[in-house]
Amino acid sequence: MQTDRPGVKIGAIKGSPSDKYLTRTLKSAQLVRIALSPNIVADSVEMLRTGKVDLFGADSGVVYAAATQLPGAKILPGVFSTIQQTMLLPKGRSAAARAKLAQLGVEAKRIGVVQAAIEKRGLKGVRKWDGKQLVIDLRFPQGEKKMLWHEVWSGITDTSFTQTGDMGEVGVPGKRVLTVQGTKVADQ
Repeated sequence: MQTDRPGVKIGAIKGSPSDKYLTRTLKSAQLVRIALSPNIVADSVEMLRTGKVDLFGADSGVVYAAATQLPGAKILPGVFSTIQQTMLLPKGRSAAARAKLAQLGVEAKRIGVVQAAIEKRGLKGVRKWDGKQLVIDLRFPQGEKKMLWHEVWSGITDTSFTQTGDMGEVGVPGKRVLTVQGTKVADQ
C-alpha cells in the first residue's frame, strides 16, 4: 500500500519517534499530530473511526491495542522506523561505573524486577520473561480473521540480542516476518 500520496492523512503522537520520522520522510501525505495522553489508544481509534486520519503510525503497543478496538482494522506489514534504547552516564564516569550500570540491568532481569514491572503495568501480550528470553504474543482482529503476532527476544547479553517476529492466524504456524541481530556499537 502506497501511503505517502496526496489526500492521505496519517496520524502520529506529537513529538514521538514516529512523528519525527514521518516529519522527515513524508513528501505528499498530510501528518496529523495528536497529544500523548493516558487515552492514546482510544484517541487513535477515534481518529481512525471518524476519518480524521486514514492511518495511524505509532509503536506496536499502541497500534496492536488500537486494532483490537477497531473492527476490520488492518495492520500493515513491516515497520517504518526503529528506535534504539540506551542508557546515559555523565562524561568522565569510569569503566567501573559503566560496568556496574550494565550489571545492574542484567541483575534486574535475573531477580525478576523486569518481570514485576511488566506485570505491574499490565502490559498486554507479554507472556513470559525467564531472564533469558522475552516472549510477547499479541492477538488482534484483521477483517474476519483472528491474528497472532509472536515476538521473541533471545540471546540477550550486555552486548547483543536476537529478535524474531512471526505473524499468522491464531492456531496456524506463523510466517517469520522479522529477524533482528542486535550488537552493541563500540563506545565513542
